[in-house]
Amino acid sequence: MSGSGEPTLNQDLGKMIRGVQNLTSVPVAALTNGSLLWMKEVRDDLLDADLVLPSLDAATPLIFEHINRPCPSLSLNQIISGLVQFRKEFRHQIWLEIVFCRGINDGSEEVEALRKAIERIEPDRIQLNTPVRPPAEEYAYPLVFDQLEKIRRTFGDRAEIISEVAGPLGCGDNSDKGAQIFELIRRRPCTAEDISRALEINLNEVLKHLSRLAEKGIIHHRMHQHYCYYEKTLMT
Repeated sequence: MSGSGEPTLNQDLGKMIRGVQNLTSVPVAALTNGSLLWMKEVRDDLLDADLVLPSLDAATPLIFEHINRPCPSLSLNQIISGLVQFRKEFRHQIWLEIVFCRGINDGSEEVEALRKAIERIEPDRIQLNTPVRPPAEEYAYPLVFDQLEKIRRTFGDRAEIISEVAGPLGCGDNSDKGAQIFELIRRRPCTAEDISRALEINLNEVLKHLSRLAEKGIIHHRMHQHYCYYEKTLMT
């Protein structure tokens, strides 16, 4: 399930999961920040999902406050305890995502604290991410691959790096490539290389389409961490 905002805030989440499952055989995955899993009613709502992907970006209170800027009523210990309890109740896969920001939650002490929290939560996978697109805050610097790989080895065989585009999405047909490119950019900022890999379109052809879209004023570019990202203009 995907949408705008935190899904566990919706009191009808359980009904929606079951409703989608009645309409299709496609597995239902629920993405959540995990902050409300200490509530039994929230855990119950998620029990029918086929896959749950919660987040945990810190395992010490100071780093948690800095990186997540939580609601004052939220407790990190409470959140971790909720994840531990949910693991005991949920029969399907749990993939735990951690977003690492350079100089914030990538230090050895924080990584070790996260490792210990992961041992308690026992997720099926640990997905390591880092900001690779323009973030909301300029100080959210990404880790390079070698730094993520070192953390991955610390977390063991269940850990995987997901911050790079893994491969083509099988969209390289003969339909309007300009429209395909704009739809991709409309969802999130992309580099020309991202678009080329995702849509299986030659990079030079991607650049030609990007130039035409920019001339029409429906996209623009901006630099971030020495990469050129294309994004839709505010009026589109």
